[in-house]
Amino acid sequence: MRSSRPSAAVALAFLAAALVLAKSPAASAQQTARTADAVEALFMGSGRLTPSDGFPACSFRNHWSGFPRGTAVTVRVSTTVSGNVRAAVQQALRQVPQATNGAIRAAFELTDDPNPMPNRNEVTLTFHPDPKSQGCPYKRGCTMHKFAKPGVIRSSRVVQPAGMPVNAYVHDVVGHGIMGMCHIDGNLIGGAGKSLMSGGPGVFSGQIAIRLTALDMAASREVYGSPLSPGASRRDFVRLRLIDASAADGNRAETAPREREGVMRWLRRLLDD
Repeated sequence: MRSSRPSAAVALAFLAAALVLAKSPAASAQQTARTADAVEALFMGSGRLTPSDGFPACSFRNHWSGFPRGTAVTVRVSTTVSGNVRAAVQQALRQVPQATNGAIRAAFELTDDPNPMPNRNEVTLTFHPDPKSQGCPYKRGCTMHKFAKPGVIRSSRVVQPAGMPVNAYVHDVVGHGIMGMCHIDGNLIGGAGKSLMSGGPGVFSGQIAIRLTALDMAASREVYGSPLSPGASRRDFVRLRLIDASAADGNRAETAPREREGVMRWLRRLLDD
């Protein structure tokens, strides 16, 4: 018969489980995301707010990807793209100088080319019925970067099918294509609408923001306000306190579920003894 009073071992087990669960990304789901956490997710593809489905959509995780400081980026949009998408992209482009503290400028240009290929310092967008035939891994389309060197974007090519939510095109052209941002888990920041770059389980493109949000802008301005340049590493971000040094594990969001599962298995075994 088990004693009605918990043993010291059982009490210790409960304490350990509570500590692991408290460190879980889900514990902060209802809290406003801190800027440092948003910086780490959006610019490093790691940390507490990186999507828990394991899809941060970064070309170089734990390195900042972006166009070189001082670049004037031309966004060439094919006339195959509908008017409402063009307008949304143009509106979001106006945010880029502010989001980058003036480091990046962006101009909009229409082209009759149904499938434009980007030159240096260009981002292109076209509608295509079969993005996979153009090199995308998904039928929903993608952003394809060319890099001058790791983390330093030379150009970006966005190929997507027609008929998607307008948000999806802005997400790829501005968020990925110009800003080089990764996904952030919309479930952990108070809702998908809190970021243009929201992703994660159960988050769909029609739910995300249609332009850079206050959270996106705060994170970006923090990064561009530093002396660093695209290509900088996570270690550089920690050194300048752009992200938490205490979050030493850059993939915490991926390992936490396994840690919780292991502790809970241990706890069940102990209680069954």
